[in-house]
Amino acid sequence: MKKTLLSVALCASVLTASESIIGEMSPSPEVEKNMVSFDVGTWYMNWNQTSTSAEMLSDSTQAIDINYNIDSSMAYVLAFKFDYWYLSGGVEYSNNSLGSGSEESISNLDLGVALLDYIPFLGVELRYVKADFKGKMSAVDASNTDLTTGYGSSIFETKVDIFDIVIYPFNDYIGVGYRNYNYEFPQDAYVTRDSDGTSIQSGLVDLAYEGYFYTLAVDNKKQVDKLNSYNGFVYSALFGMGKLTPSALVNERTSASDAAVIDAYLGDSDATFYDILLGYSYKTKDDDGFGYGLTAGYRYNKIEADASDSVDNNGYSIKTKFDTEFHGPFINLVVSY
Repeated sequence: MKKTLLSVALCASVLTASESIIGEMSPSPEVEKNMVSFDVGTWYMNWNQTSTSAEMLSDSTQAIDINYNIDSSMAYVLAFKFDYWYLSGGVEYSNNSLGSGSEESISNLDLGVALLDYIPFLGVELRYVKADFKGKMSAVDASNTDLTTGYGSSIFETKVDIFDIVIYPFNDYIGVGYRNYNYEFPQDAYVTRDSDGTSIQSGLVDLAYEGYFYTLAVDNKKQVDKLNSYNGFVYSALFGMGKLTPSALVNERTSASDAAVIDAYLGDSDATFYDILLGYSYKTKDDDGFGYGLTAGYRYNKIEADASDSVDNNGYSIKTKFDTEFHGPFINLVVSY
């Protein structure tokens, strides 16, 4: 952790040495800020859910064959942003559904407020994200038994709750922060014998992860969002390293007895995440102060957690690991005043 903090500090000191990192191609000496703006856009969303626990078993034939069958599709995005005096913020909602009657869908609500320049050389940003995902899955154990039969026609639901606080002590673009994180989804888990790595018990279990990340932000998007006139690159990147504590949920898929066995071996998971947006934005305004423009680019979000060998329990360990990705191109139309 000390090495990580030193790396973050070094990165921040190098970046703050630059006189301008907003990325504008043709800056104007007098740039007016928006009071309010509205975004309407689309994001071609690819959702990849992967369980990599089986790769750590000494005998691959003991692994559960689990597949998350999630199709890629277009999501629509609606956003409202405001900037007044020292306070700015916004609301963004996105929804991805594969059509009428589809059992696969994603909805996301993103709320944020920021106090920038209220205290000289210090800005504070608060953000809350709530998301719900629903997809199809299949899972077959070594005896060829379908483990998803009888649970909502092989449908799984995933929920995410995120709270971020980011402090900008250097300028408006480089920040450090803290993320509180809650996430749940079904994955395969294995209790293995330390002496030979063989699995003595396996199961498909819904795990709820709760924990924290220390974060580093490099971001010009929140500044670009406020501007009526802009022509240049837009970027937003948030990186985090932390710990997540998993616990087994009791539901139609996992009995109380199975959940108790898994919980006995679970411990804190090492976890990392990346939230990245990179694009290009062009915005202009007319003589009456109304602005309009277009932003296009690519979004990439990933989180991975490893709870393997986290508890030494009389010669036995747990092996369970996953990564989740959301990525794809986007385009937004912007109207502002």
